[in-house]
Amino acid sequence: MLNLLKKRRVLLLLGDPGVGKTFHAELISISMLAEGYDFIYAESIDEAEDVYDKSIKQVFFIADFMGANYLDLFKESSESKINRFINRVQAAKDKYAVFCSRTTIFNSALQASIHLNSKKLDKKKLLLEISSYSDIDKAKI
Repeated sequence: MLNLLKKRRVLLLLGDPGVGKTFHAELISISMLAEGYDFIYAESIDEAEDVYDKSIKQVFFIADFMGANYLDLFKESSESKINRFINRVQAAKDKYAVFCSRTTIFNSALQASIHLNSKKLDKKKLLLEISSYSDIDKAKI
């Protein structure tokens, strides 16, 4: 997953409750800390934008990004805040972002939103669905 993040600059981890989305995002973030990045935990895109600093290396983590930003999908007249933030992070050489969302919430938001486009996200190869782990897999982690 770390290699995917480094290649894409943004990762959206999707899955059911308890499959390890947050756990994997935290592991990725710890790896980025070891490389000198500031870890930014934000509750929303607005919070992440408030602390975005062009002069330092940053990795952003929003645990329930779709739930926290759901209403914003209906407020924007052009591109949503989410799309703008993703584009901003991807354009920067020293920024990364990891978002987590339950698959059902994400799909619901996609159906209801005119600004967030699943095909656009799929084209950018940002989505990574985390499936259920067996007890043995969980023990290995």
